[in-house]
Amino acid sequence: GKYGDSYGFNGNDSIVEIQDDETFDFNKEITAYVKANPRKGGNGSGDRSLNLFSKRWGGGGFHDIKFELGYDANNRITWTLGLDDDIKLGRLTSSSSLNPNSGWHSIAGTYSSETDRLRIYIDSELSAEKTVEADNITSIDDENVYIGGGDVFSDTYYFDGKMYGVRLYNRSLT
Repeated sequence: GKYGDSYGFNGNDSIVEIQDDETFDFNKEITAYVKANPRKGGNGSGDRSLNLFSKRWGGGGFHDIKFELGYDANNRITWTLGLDDDIKLGRLTSSSSLNPNSGWHSIAGTYSSETDRLRIYIDSELSAEKTVEADNITSIDDENVYIGGGDVFSDTYYFDGKMYGVRLYNRSLT
């Protein structure tokens, strides 16, 4: 449901699905940004994340990801990006955890093929970065963007909490 300027997600089955548009087809740079206030964290096991938002195709494999920003089982932010047309996957995890019920946090994942750097920012501070050499971001042009969960073709871990200010940019912001 909607709460003021934010949207609430129940952690079970609530998502927002945005129909594909060519403005969501990134090639060389991307920034994914959201303000999030989680009620519940990761499930404590496995490597699947609670999705803040993502774009992937329905094949179901790990290399089917265009981008995915979320929380891992230990409440660390994860930023995953498909690179070089599914040949490789860039995955980065923040160095610190965000505890559930700790209030609002600004979360951003960035990538630039010019610098070959994946980065995670939490509350405007660089939390993690690594070099991932790639020529381009994987082209998944006909898939929808999902907020609060993954896509309808995969086992999804839904976000439990509130979000607002979800933004995608075709440049790497710092």
